[in-house]
Amino acid sequence: MSDWGATHSTVAAANAGLTQEMPSNDFFGPALASAVAAGQVSEEQIDTMAMRILTPLFALNLVDDPPTGTLAANATSAAHNTLARELAEASIALLKNDGGILPLNPKEFK
Repeated sequence: MSDWGATHSTVAAANAGLTQEMPSNDFFGPALASAVAAGQVSEEQIDTMAMRILTPLFALNLVDDPPTGTLAANATSAAHNTLARELAEASIALLKNDGGILPLNPKEFK
C-alpha cells in the first residue's frame, strides 16, 4: 500500500509490486484498467495484487465472519491506554539517555 499521495505512476508502480494506492484511485482506478487493457500491466500482476489483499482477509476469517459495530464506537480501554503509554515510553530511546550520551556535542560530529 502506498503512503498517502505517494503514488505517481500506474504502470511502473503496479509492475514494481505496489498493491494499493491510497487514499485515491488516480493511478490504480480507471488508469490501471486501461494499462491492463493495453497490455502494459499483466492480468497475472493484477491477480497477484488481489491475492495480497484477499489472503489475509480469508486467513483471518474476515470474509465469512466480518466484524460488526460502527467506526464511531470507542474501542479504547484502560489496557489499551496502558499498552500505548508503555510502547511510547520504550520507543523514545534518546530521551532515556542510556549511557549518559546526552547532550550531544556538535563538535564531535564535524
